[in-house]
Amino acid sequence: MNTPIYNFLKNHAKSGALSCHTPGHKGIIHPFDITEIDGAVDIIEQSERNASKLFGAARTLFSCSGSTLSIFAMLASVMNSSGVTKTKRITAFRGAHRSLIDAAILLDFEIDWITPHEFVVSNELLVTENTVGVFATSIDYYGNMVDIDNFSWACQKYNLPLLVDNAHGAYQVITGGHPIDLGATMSVDSAHKTLPALTGAAYLHIADKGLHLAQAAEDAMKLFGTTSPSYLILASLDLCNHYIAQKKQQPRDGWNEPTPLSDISWLKSELRKRSYVIDERMCYNKHSFHLSVRTDPLRIVIDVNAYGYSGSDYAVELKKHGIIPEMYDSKYVILLFSTITSHDDIKYILRAMSNIPKKSAIYSSIDYEMYSSIIPKQALSAKVAFFSQKKMIKVTESVGEICAEIRVTVPPCVPFILPGEVISPQIAEILLEIGIKEIAVVK
Repeated sequence: MNTPIYNFLKNHAKSGALSCHTPGHKGIIHPFDITEIDGAVDIIEQSERNASKLFGAARTLFSCSGSTLSIFAMLASVMNSSGVTKTKRITAFRGAHRSLIDAAILLDFEIDWITPHEFVVSNELLVTENTVGVFATSIDYYGNMVDIDNFSWACQKYNLPLLVDNAHGAYQVITGGHPIDLGATMSVDSAHKTLPALTGAAYLHIADKGLHLAQAAEDAMKLFGTTSPSYLILASLDLCNHYIAQKKQQPRDGWNEPTPLSDISWLKSELRKRSYVIDERMCYNKHSFHLSVRTDPLRIVIDVNAYGYSGSDYAVELKKHGIIPEMYDSKYVILLFSTITSHDDIKYILRAMSNIPKKSAIYSSIDYEMYSSIIPKQALSAKVAFFSQKKMIKVTESVGEICAEIRVTVPPCVPFILPGEVISPQIAEILLEIGIKEIAVVK
């Protein structure tokens, strides 16, 4: 596959042209860091068309501001394309990234929260006459994967677009099971999370099914994004296209052997032999009648409490061996790999973790992953509460107050409490557990 952006930047750097344009470093910091000079604009759309072919989308847009910008554009396009005249509503899983809430504040829509468990049990969505779309987070930070095929089928019943935050699953374009292939209307992918691309590199894919979303999404990208895109990030997406094309041409077994998927599966097996508890989930698809593992294959979620450590203490042990985990909480440590993780890396991790001594199991008072099942009472809209007059109070005195800010841990940047929601004793306990002692509430 050709790489129009990278080729242009390489040829421009060789030309030795004198820069009388931005950026101010004039190529000293990096010769590929340019602005939209003659010839540097059309090549972006050329590379986006390459990506759309690879992912099977009608239109793909590049983001230099990660999945956050893509999520804003995705939601704005649905708002603009909807015929609903009253306050618009999105049905979404609790446990979504804060960018969904940021979008709700900026675009002034309401969110009807459901839990994955509720959908699995009932196979029904929470839908009103003002619902304009369904928003699913898959894969989440704990590796849980939504059954997109089943959700797509449910959305078709209500004639609603399925919008997927697939920030962690861009690699599925190679391994299979990408949301666009499974019926999603739009999918957001962070290339930089699991593919070889620079931080901030993301895709927005539109499978335009008569909803005319592509132009609305492109307009929204311009509304929320910078007018000075990073050509370094764009070039990395361009090269990522080339990488994906190469991998898709290889036989699937050849890609899986010996790395990375088979190596990661092997590592999980070996860790279990060494008394580690690896968290994996099963999901029953009521539409296609099958039971399958719904856990990210590029991620290992370890219950380190069962090994005798808190998440932070075990992360310290890993760092002693030069290993930095993706994230940890009081119960879990999460290792995130990519499509270029090497066989030697996997073997080193196993040796290191084998040398960390097992202790007596401990138990955390709070399981952070259960945030997805906590849906507080909503007293005000997120927009009204966020822009209201605020006062800072102690969390110990906050029960019953209306939250006026977004409180998250980074990562996973998933709010425990949202603007407009009433702070419950359970939420206050979680906030104190993660070290938050004060919170802004509506005055």
